[in-house]
Amino acid sequence: MVSHRDGSEINLLDSSIRTTGGALFSTTVYALSGIVYAAVTTPSVAGTYFFIAIGVALILRPIKGVSQTLQKIGSEQGESVSAYFGLTIIFALGYLGITLGGFIIAPLRRLLIESTVFAPSLVTPVTLLAISTTSLMIAQSLVAAIGYPSAGTWITATKGTLQLVILLVFDGVFTTPADLIIVVVGTRLFVTGIVIMAVRTAPAVPTRRE
Repeated sequence: MVSHRDGSEINLLDSSIRTTGGALFSTTVYALSGIVYAAVTTPSVAGTYFFIAIGVALILRPIKGVSQTLQKIGSEQGESVSAYFGLTIIFALGYLGITLGGFIIAPLRRLLIESTVFAPSLVTPVTLLAISTTSLMIAQSLVAAIGYPSAGTWITATKGTLQLVILLVFDGVFTTPADLIIVVVGTRLFVTGIVIMAVRTAPAVPTRRE
């Protein structure tokens, strides 16, 4: 179990070094992923995947912004991480419901398919990608909130490394954008699950402060 640390217990120099190291590692893995994705599939398939992944990330920016509020809570005495965790999950579920609900609207779905590389077969994989992306965002912010701000970059690096290992080991098995998305979704949910089990922080309903 990861213990909850107060902001005063965080060594800024040590945290900066760890964060920088994780950022360099994750950036390197991300750069390599483009090469590996294109090598195990085709440049066209890899390009389609990255178009979808970047699009999903941009659409989910509001959730990322709200989840980052959690990162400030760890340094605030008297604040409840669990309460903010609960609020973040409520917002994320509501935003995802509204956003993913767009797939149900036939004219909007048709416009998306006709004007982009999006295809009808990608509706379910992209829905899972959005859910897994949101889960990882919140998990990273939660870890930072309880006093481990540098862990977020290492979580990203770990997730990226697992994806590359799976794709290289099973070279030739994953050949479509949907296949790549499933690999990403699986690794993200796996890493998110490990993080949540490690921190053991449950969401709670905020109570009124006197």
